[in-house]
Order: sequence, then C-alpha cells, then structure tokens
Amino acid sequence: LFKEIHSNVLVTTINKQQIVLSHFPFEFWLNSESGTWHLHGHLHHDIDNNKINVKNKRMDVGWNGKVYSFDEIKSIMDKKQNLERH
Repeated sequence: LFKEIHSNVLVTTINKQQIVLSHFPFEFWLNSESGTWHLHGHLHHDIDNNKINVKNKRMDVGWNGKVYSFDEIKSIMDKKQNLERH
C-alpha cells in the first residue's frame, strides 16, 4: 500500500493515482506538476477557498465531520490543474 514515507509525509498510489499525504499543507509537493494530489489536514478553517487549493490539486481533508471517498476526491481533483512551477 505505501510506496514511500518521508518524515511525516506519506507517498502512495491508489487506483494509479499518486498521492502525497501529510499533516501540514505544502505549497509544492513531489510531482505536483505531473498531477500528483496533495491531501493534508492541520488547518481548521476552509482553506479550499484559498486560491492555491482551488486551482491546484491540493485539498484539506482534515477532520471537519466530513469523510471523503476516493471518488469524491477524484471528482474534485479532476476539476483542478497540475501545479505550474515557474
């Protein structure tokens, strides 16, 4: 199940989708420009209204009473862009 673990960061693949999991949000993450998702917690407010999370494949899945299925997250991520590095 787990492909790599990097000090408090878990990198895994589910249904051929690479996912970076961490407690904290990152501005940049492994293979972000190639479609890797970044799922994080820690924030206790609605960061998904933040410009970075709305545009890029990053999502706050911290406990707010909502449990997301893979298909729900995929539907949200399909509407987002890969992170562009300048």
